[in-house]
Amino acid sequence: MLHSALILARKDLRLFLRDRTAVMLAFLLPIVLATVMGTAMGGPMGKMMVASSGASHAFSSMAVMMLMFNLVASAGTLQEERSEGTLDRLRLTPSAGPAILFGKLLITMAMALVQLAVLFLFGAAFFDVPVFENAAALTATCIVWAMTASALGLAFATAARTRKQLEGLSTLLILGMSAVGGAWFPREIAPAWFQKVGLATPVAWAMDAFHRILWFGSGFTDTAEHPGIAVPLAVLLLITAVLFFLAHRFYRARFTVR
Repeated sequence: MLHSALILARKDLRLFLRDRTAVMLAFLLPIVLATVMGTAMGGPMGKMMVASSGASHAFSSMAVMMLMFNLVASAGTLQEERSEGTLDRLRLTPSAGPAILFGKLLITMAMALVQLAVLFLFGAAFFDVPVFENAAALTATCIVWAMTASALGLAFATAARTRKQLEGLSTLLILGMSAVGGAWFPREIAPAWFQKVGLATPVAWAMDAFHRILWFGSGFTDTAEHPGIAVPLAVLLLITAVLFFLAHRFYRARFTVR
């Protein structure tokens, strides 16, 4: 199955690299938006916390919100492959059933990690985002969030019946989760009840982890001053398992049953 999944992942990668618009949206747009947000928020939030807090929030929010949009679009190629008949031909290959879904997961995760690396390295170079002060914790958070966002994209792609339904449903839910989860503005400045509502979304747990690392220098474990990132990462891993389970069930129900 792994061999088949890698073949399918390479096929998707070639198609992605040929699409210049998709490449620009995946890498350039998050940087542009983070630059605008970081510049706008740097003054007010720099007075509240540390000088780079506004930029850190901006780049974290783009790492969370834009990654979900990009990975939903990537996973959504399942819909195109089904409508074009490509999926039927792929299913004729050995171990194609689980390999197709696993291949999508591999390519979306790989793309996610590259996007996160480019985004945060840009933030470190031009906005003094403290990326290297706790690199191990940030790397772990990026890997876990890449897994969660990839599983979310697959769940959306397999739950939707058409590409248009996928685009409408994912846009509504991603914007809603981003709003209450703290990607638009820090949950820390919102009322207590609003902060609790946000915890129902994976966005809040990802933003909490990024904020703890980039704002407070937190590691994996709690300290006397600040909590660590172990709990947010554990919750994200649990959400990832649930989302991938749902994606697998939706895939079997809607993409394999004739």
